[in-house]
Amino acid sequence: MKKTILLSLMASSLLAENDGVFMSVGYQIGEAVQQVKNTGEIQKVSNAYENLNNLLTRYNELKQTASNTNSSTAQAINNLKESASRLKTTPNSANQAVSSALSSAVAMWQVIASNLASGTLLTSEYNKINAISQLLQNTLENKNNELTIGNDYEHLLTQASTIINTLQSQCPGIDGGNGKPWGINASGNACNIFGSTFNAITSMIDSAKKAAADARRTDPENPNQPSAFNNADFNKNLNQVSSVINDTISYLKGDNLATIYNTLQKTPDSKGFQSLVSRSSYSYSINETQYSEFQTTTKEFGHNPFRSVGLINSQINNGAMNGVGVQLGYKQFFGKNKFFGIRYYAFFDYNHAYIKSNFFNSASNVFTYGAGSDLLLNFINGGSDKNRKVSFGIFGGIALAGTTWLNNQSANLKITNSAYSAKINNTNFQFLFNTGLRLQGIHHGVELGVKIPTINTNYYSFMGAKLAYRRLYSVYFNYVLAY
Repeated sequence: MKKTILLSLMASSLLAENDGVFMSVGYQIGEAVQQVKNTGEIQKVSNAYENLNNLLTRYNELKQTASNTNSSTAQAINNLKESASRLKTTPNSANQAVSSALSSAVAMWQVIASNLASGTLLTSEYNKINAISQLLQNTLENKNNELTIGNDYEHLLTQASTIINTLQSQCPGIDGGNGKPWGINASGNACNIFGSTFNAITSMIDSAKKAAADARRTDPENPNQPSAFNNADFNKNLNQVSSVINDTISYLKGDNLATIYNTLQKTPDSKGFQSLVSRSSYSYSINETQYSEFQTTTKEFGHNPFRSVGLINSQINNGAMNGVGVQLGYKQFFGKNKFFGIRYYAFFDYNHAYIKSNFFNSASNVFTYGAGSDLLLNFINGGSDKNRKVSFGIFGGIALAGTTWLNNQSANLKITNSAYSAKINNTNFQFLFNTGLRLQGIHHGVELGVKIPTINTNYYSFMGAKLAYRRLYSVYFNYVLAY
C-alpha cells in the first residue's frame, strides 16, 4: 500500500507542468488615449508668417517686374504719375469732364496692367485694351492729329467704355489678390477688388458724354468753348480713382518695405530673416536662401494641425487599437507539486491605433518591447489521471519596456527652422502590469490576459501645444508552445 502511494506521488510530480522554455503568439485588442492642450500661440505665429509671406510674394513679383524691360516698374510708375497729374484738376467744362473720364479709364488699365496675374487675361483682350489705352493717352497728350477731345468725344468715350466693360467681363486676376495696397478688404480678381471703381468710371463716362452733348446743343457754333460743369458725384468718383492711382504708385515704389520690416520685427523669432529684402531705386532684391527657408517655415506652420485649433485647456479622445504580440521566455515551478512558479520573458507587441477628434484624426503604429516577469499559480495541476494532464491557473506580473508611437501627423508637426524648438518624442520608457488566466498542457496551451501600460508618451510639445498618447490596455488571447 505504501509503495502504491509513493508511485502515485512520483507520477503526479512527473506529469505536473514542467519547467522549460515557452513561446506564445496572439491577437490583441484594446484602447488608446490622446491628450491635448493648446494655448493658441501656434495659430498666432502662423498668421504672422502668412501675412509676411503675402508681402514678400508681392515684393518678389516686383523684383521680377522690374527686371522685365518690356514692362519696367519705373515706366509703370511714370505712366501712373502722368495720369495722376491729369486727374488733379477738377473739371469745370464739358471737355475737361471728358478728359477726366478718359484719363480715369486709362489710369485704371495702368493699375490693372502693373498688377496683372499671368495667364488671367486673354492675349487678344490684353492687346485690344492696350491699343485703346495708348490711343486715348496720345489724344490726352495731344499726340494724335486725327482725334481730338472736342470733336471726337463720343468715339473716345465709347473706347474708354470698352476698356472698363472688357475688364468687368474678363475679371483678370490681380497679383497678391488681397486688395490691401488699395485699402480694400477683398481678394481674388479685378472685379472683386476694383468693382466699385469700375462703376465710378462708368458713371464718369456717362456724365461726361451727357455734359459734352448738352454743351453742343446749348452752343452748337462753339461746342469746344468752356462751359460750366459742376457735378458732385462726378468729382466724388474722380477722387476715388485718384486714390487708387496714388495707392498703386506708392505700392510699386516699394513703400511697403516699411510694412515688411515692421512685420518682420513683430514676427516671433524671425531674426534670421532680417536681411530678406532690399531695394535701390526700383531695383528690388530678395535673399533667395533666406526666402526659401522662410517659405518652408511658413508652409510648415500652415500644415500644423494646431494652426486651426483655438485655446484647449485639456481634451481627451479615445480610440480603438488592435494588433499582435509575441513572447519568448523560461518558466519554472516550485514546491513539491509545482502549483506555483515564475516565468521570465522578452516580448514584442505591435498595435495600430486610430483616434478621432474635432480638430484632427490620428493613426498610429504602436510598438512596445521589453522584458517581464509573472508569478504563476495553478488551481489545477496535471496529475497521474490521464484525464487531467493540463494545468489551469492565473498569472500576474510586471514588465519594463520601451514604447514607440509612429504617428501619421508627425510630418505636419515638424518645424525645421532652428529658431523654433518643436519637440517630437515618439519613444519613452514604459511600465506595464500583466495579468490573466492560463490553460497549459504538456506542450500546448492558451492564455487570456490583459496588459495595462501606465506611462504616457509625451509625443509633442511646441509653443504651449502639447500632445500625449498612451495605450490604455490590451486584452489578448495567446497560443502557447512549451518545450
